[in-house]
Amino acid sequence: PPAPASATPEGVAWMNQFCAAVRDVQLGIWQVPVADGVDSPEELRAAARRMFDGAAAALAAGTERLTALADPPVDGGAAAVRGLTDRFGTARRQVEEGRARMEHGDPGTVLDATWPKVVAVAARPFEGVDLTAGMRAAGDGPGCAGIAGWPR
Repeated sequence: PPAPASATPEGVAWMNQFCAAVRDVQLGIWQVPVADGVDSPEELRAAARRMFDGAAAALAAGTERLTALADPPVDGGAAAVRGLTDRFGTARRQVEEGRARMEHGDPGTVLDATWPKVVAVAARPFEGVDLTAGMRAAGDGPGCAGIAGWPR
């Protein structure tokens, strides 16, 4: 079997920043107030706007943080950044499209169709993103390992 990857201090520092951006997206989405206890379609529409706006902001901020990272000192880092920014960008487009559809449609139906996709990105942000052995070794500390969806 191949030797386990080892982490450099630079790789660990970069992975901590990489994972912090992902964690901020997760928290940003999970902390959006959900549409509980609404009594009218207008209240549901207002709550849905807040949900969509909060998720879009979290996804945009995470994308900005990832693209602002220095060149990765770990193999696969650049591809992982591209994979995550693509994933977050797709989710943001879904949120923005859902918000637009909701303005002219039933907010409950639109939320039911859109919100589970957004929550899935927060719950499994690395799905479809190749995290190399070097990235996993550098991300073995609490900064990455504490993220929901971090490969175990």
